[in-house]
Amino acid sequence: MLVCEQSASGAEILYSLFNRELDSLQLFFALGESLAHAHHLETRGRVIRITDGDGVHRFKTA
Repeated sequence: MLVCEQSASGAEILYSLFNRELDSLQLFFALGESLAHAHHLETRGRVIRITDGDGVHRFKTA
């Protein structure tokens, strides 16, 4: 997951996976899909989750 090489929030992952205009409902579902994908990669040991100074969870390549 290239977007996670530096570390990325769920929203940053969303925009790398869905590179088109999304309406508000699609955005809601796309964020859920992006986070589910990131959490799946975390459980498989492919990324690690970090919490930044603002409390935002970020994902970084393991």
